[in-house]
Amino acid sequence: MKTRRVSWKGVRASWIVEFLETRLLLSGRREHIAIPAPNVQASPADTPAYIFTPLNYPNNDAYTTSATGISGNTVVGYYANYESQGAHGFIYNDSTDIYTPLNDPDAVNDTWANGISGNTIVGGSENNGFNEGYIYNGGTFTTFDDPNGTGGTWALGISGGTILGDYNFTNSVDGFPNYDGFIATPNSTSISGVVFNDRHGDGIDKPGDNGLPGITVSLQKFRDGKPIGHALATTTNAKGDYSFTSLGADTYQVSEKLPRGYALTTPGGRSYTVALAAGQVSRGFYFGDHKIAVA
Repeated sequence: MKTRRVSWKGVRASWIVEFLETRLLLSGRREHIAIPAPNVQASPADTPAYIFTPLNYPNNDAYTTSATGISGNTVVGYYANYESQGAHGFIYNDSTDIYTPLNDPDAVNDTWANGISGNTIVGGSENNGFNEGYIYNGGTFTTFDDPNGTGGTWALGISGGTILGDYNFTNSVDGFPNYDGFIATPNSTSISGVVFNDRHGDGIDKPGDNGLPGITVSLQKFRDGKPIGHALATTTNAKGDYSFTSLGADTYQVSEKLPRGYALTTPGGRSYTVALAAGQVSRGFYFGDHKIAVA
């Protein structure tokens, strides 16, 4: 008996499509079903990594516009017309599409806005050929000059309270400017000290007088002999150290919450009064606690 092999190559494409578009019910009746459209997704190559938006200062005299810093929705930069009006800083709000001019009132020639962090903007201005940095916050310009700079200071960027820039501008023999970079870190005004276990009861921190951890130390601001606002509080670490940082220039009283079962041996007045200048770091305020018998 001869057998014949069926070749599927001869099956018409329409039969295959019909087979795919139907289903056989238990009753034997065939029912057409819808085939969903293929889900075609763009490949990474089809999607740009960035969306570029033009940023041009809306002024007929603005030949060039440069965006130099961004924080949230706020962009800073400068526009320039070097033939007539020089350079001018600006603040741009991306959410409202509003430009605000930013010009250092002390600038004779130009103002550049170069960096922004939160509400603080840094930049530079030119006064008859001398470069001067500035910090702008809350509508106020503050001059920012490196004390080591002999040829002016230029603030270029800011992150938190740290400012980057360059200074010591000089012209080399080939006519190109030379300058040095800098990082300016805020000198935090602070008060710090130690609470120690005064084993000898003499008010002196001696070898073997270990620090006391977990002791509460308070800091109260005073002005004209009166407390101002609420007191700050911190606790000592494992070594008995404590500190209060980022303080303003003012007068402060440092005191300790004496733990139960201890008598205070130092300071004699039970607290310290400290007058701080801006940027001053004041250390060495010791509290000696001598353990006593508790009835």
